[in-house]
Amino acid sequence: MLADYFWRTTSLIDLADELRPPARVVLAGLTGAARALALAAIQAGMRRPLLAVCRNDETAEALARDAAFFLGGGV
Repeated sequence: MLADYFWRTTSLIDLADELRPPARVVLAGLTGAARALALAAIQAGMRRPLLAVCRNDETAEALARDAAFFLGGGV
């Protein structure tokens, strides 16, 4: 799966120790589907649920669609 590959081959894996609960991650500088790919990679690598807070419903719906694509199903 693309999210697993992205987790293993980018610097996101270096964040594993910093992502222990209660961690807060701010995805700055990412646009469009890049946000969903980063979240999907973090979720795939950490194997735990994530909560994403978006500024409005349209942004949340787009993020959910993109995340479902990268995670291969239900979000």
